[in-house]
Amino acid sequence: MNEIKFNIHGRKYRLTNENNAEKYDRAVKDAGCNASQGQILTHYDKLLGYIQNENGNKIENGQFWKAEKIRLARKEGRIKNWNKLKDWGRITVSFIKGFFVLLLFILFILAIFAWVLGYDEIIPIIKNIKDLI
Repeated sequence: MNEIKFNIHGRKYRLTNENNAEKYDRAVKDAGCNASQGQILTHYDKLLGYIQNENGNKIENGQFWKAEKIRLARKEGRIKNWNKLKDWGRITVSFIKGFFVLLLFILFILAIFAWVLGYDEIIPIIKNIKDLI
């Protein structure tokens, strides 16, 4: 019998690849070449492979895959939240840049007024603006 033994978080599991449509090999391929034993076990469970606990009792199919689906959904939720935060960050940066450009424009207009009207005429206007702020 082609039996594969896994030890995951202190628990022992046995899988079989004999008369099982090569599910173990497909699970390894699905999980990837650098996959951990837990990831392989999850993909084996997704393919409805025969899994036994350390006492030799069959484990109901789908338990490992269900936990993985929940983990993937949470990860996707975190990614969506992160993308929302990035969008808010971009909006904030754009607002600050726009405010800075507006400030430069106002300073440019004041410089033109100072040049046209004279420096002595523009000082009271700047003081009035400062009092408004």
